[in-house]
Amino acid sequence: MLLGHARGKVGSLVFSRADGKQIVRSRAEVVKNPRTQSQMIQRIMLNTIAQAYSSMKDIVDHSFQGLSEGQQSMSYFMQRNLNNLRSKVAAEVAAGKTLAEIFDFSPLKSNKLAVNEYEIAKGTLPEINVNFDAEGGRSLIIDADANTYASVAGWYGLKRGDQITIIQLCHDNTLGVKFLYARVILDPRNADGTEADMSEAFILNGAINKPSPRNEGIFQNLTFNNKKIVMSLSIDFTYGGAIIVSRKANDGTWLRSNATIKVDATSGHSGSSMQNALDLLVQSGIEGLSELYLNNAGTSTLPGTTTTSKQEDDHGQSHGPSAEG
Repeated sequence: MLLGHARGKVGSLVFSRADGKQIVRSRAEVVKNPRTQSQMIQRIMLNTIAQAYSSMKDIVDHSFQGLSEGQQSMSYFMQRNLNNLRSKVAAEVAAGKTLAEIFDFSPLKSNKLAVNEYEIAKGTLPEINVNFDAEGGRSLIIDADANTYASVAGWYGLKRGDQITIIQLCHDNTLGVKFLYARVILDPRNADGTEADMSEAFILNGAINKPSPRNEGIFQNLTFNNKKIVMSLSIDFTYGGAIIVSRKANDGTWLRSNATIKVDATSGHSGSSMQNALDLLVQSGIEGLSELYLNNAGTSTLPGTTTTSKQEDDHGQSHGPSAEG
């Protein structure tokens, strides 16, 4: 099921139900083959998730508790987030939005990251939810009752030594969206490397106080204000973010928390609309898709190919490459 149980018209698509089944067809004046457009929508959503995985691979290829690094984690990420994106589209369609009003997709041939509510970690550790601070470029904030390691750990039910990995999707003039991450170990140390008391200040003068040498990442801003820890990894504004908690278990395995990218609704769109992605796909000449793999590259000419559709004579002979190629 591609877009859920929707009814009515959305752009060039008409949604209906018959015998309990979802039917999607295209209006004849736009597309003759309804399966073709449905396949294109599917491929756009799949490309959106594939680009998200590629962009965030440093984290999401091993962020799912109980799954091995690499293939298992990738398969989980792709399946879960593709289903989530389908649900998002279905909900927007059901709410009456057109394909031109549903945003944040990566068109085919685009390698740019679009911001969505991606599930990026799962596990059994306590989850830390984030909010947004409108000042200073929409930084992430988490709650804490005092500016100490103990307060952060106690507020969320964590332990000494737990790792807090901060994930942010930030605006970048060249990339569009930049994936950034950094981490803090809830393990304050003295200057000589010995353990410090957990009552030590977590943040001092905008920086991590007495950081563990295992802390990594560049913090543009890390402050404590009004019982909230404000975290920014970028000099520009943040589209969304999340926090992953990690802990090494006694048997050597790693435990994780659940984490899903929270998107700041006020930050604007980071990717193409579905309609724009479809238009780009048709213009690129990949409109004649088939469900058979060897046939699904389309019938129109692409760079580096030739076509005989307009140049064959009555005997089926081709007269050289297409001018379009």
